[in-house]
Amino acid sequence: MTRTVIFDIDGTLADATHRLHHVTKEPKNYDAFFAAVGDDPVIEPIRELAQVLARQDYKIILVSGRSDKVREQTLDWLGRHEVPCDELHMRREGDYRQDFTIKSEILDELLADGNEIAFVVDDRPSVVAMWRERGLTCLQCRDWDEAPHVNPGLLTVMVGPSGAGKSYWLTTDEACGFGIDPSHIVSSDQLRADLCGDFRDQTKNDEVFTALHAVVKTRLAHGLPTVVDATNLRRKDRLSVVGLSAGMVRYVVIDRPTEDKRRDAGWRATLPFDLIAKHDQTFRSQLRDILAGDGQPNVEVLDLRRAA
Repeated sequence: MTRTVIFDIDGTLADATHRLHHVTKEPKNYDAFFAAVGDDPVIEPIRELAQVLARQDYKIILVSGRSDKVREQTLDWLGRHEVPCDELHMRREGDYRQDFTIKSEILDELLADGNEIAFVVDDRPSVVAMWRERGLTCLQCRDWDEAPHVNPGLLTVMVGPSGAGKSYWLTTDEACGFGIDPSHIVSSDQLRADLCGDFRDQTKNDEVFTALHAVVKTRLAHGLPTVVDATNLRRKDRLSVVGLSAGMVRYVVIDRPTEDKRRDAGWRATLPFDLIAKHDQTFRSQLRDILAGDGQPNVEVLDLRRAA
């Protein structure tokens, strides 16, 4: 087996304090936070430790919570600062789970590849705790003010065209059987009614979904199960909701025959365009991605469509 030492990057080898303002205030801007990685000063004592170990034939593996979207910038930074690196493992782009979850999975891969981990150097308390819980010696290289970890509540994302029966399904015994309670529901229609006076009013959609995201994020951060009741037909809309969760997400896909939707169209039939046809077309074009959980590793799919 290969003697290996694992190093974190941000806060361990790289001083990220100059860009922390992007993620310490709301709204957080992780794109800007990671875009500035090339400007990080190196943390000299930790680099020197890595260099000494490399000269003693330890394998140096870097395991980072950074998105692999900035892999090339990271490799360039490592080269410019002469940080030894035999392997670089990073968060997959679009994976929004907690650092300690991702790094624990990377550890499984490293052990399966035959690496004998001598010790780990990391800075974040929740990640340090994970390494130690996994039986490894972890040297914490600096103090960290971190809020106590709360397991995020399960996020359920309703997906389906207008008139499919999503809101109705949430009132059924079947929904209750999946652990859904009315108190869990954050409804775009209800927020629209609160902000505009009419759930059909589309004039403040930006404000509606800003409010929805804020409520959902706060509930999840406090460990509360949360259901997003909206159409969520577009991939970017689904991913913006998925990105609010650091834990598991469940898509509940609802649809029913078109003739049933037209029969019960109600206010939808009074619109100057065919809302049902428009939503059906969008839903069909998105269905493959929806049923694949949009390729997100933390999304499971419950397909409850009714056949025609």
